[in-house]
Amino acid sequence: MEREDNDLGNLSGWDADKEWQSFISLDNGTRRRGPRDWSSPEADMDFDAADLPTATPQAPASFPRLAVALWILCTLAILVCCAGFFDVISLPRTVFISAAVLACVCAAGGVIAHAPNERDFDDDGARI
Repeated sequence: MEREDNDLGNLSGWDADKEWQSFISLDNGTRRRGPRDWSSPEADMDFDAADLPTATPQAPASFPRLAVALWILCTLAILVCCAGFFDVISLPRTVFISAAVLACVCAAGGVIAHAPNERDFDDDGARI
């Protein structure tokens, strides 16, 4: 079915169908190569693990003892919240809400206290 250029208001005389046909006729029929078409060489002799540079040691934490103390306090606050939820202990609601807030604050503080004191601006932050 041919398109009527007059219905579309094509006043320039440009024929898109004819241009498309000429474009696809330029294709020589060869298959395009993509990333999944790559195959590895038979022997990978160029690589030797001994040639890799040594890893940069991770910077020590800023406040390791404070971080441990905050994580222990966070664990205790979570245990108080769980004990109150399962009616193991009976305390006012404000105590349980305060324990939940304390757990969140201690967790955030533990992460911040565990962060390294030095800053490497070229480091992306990934740790293995």
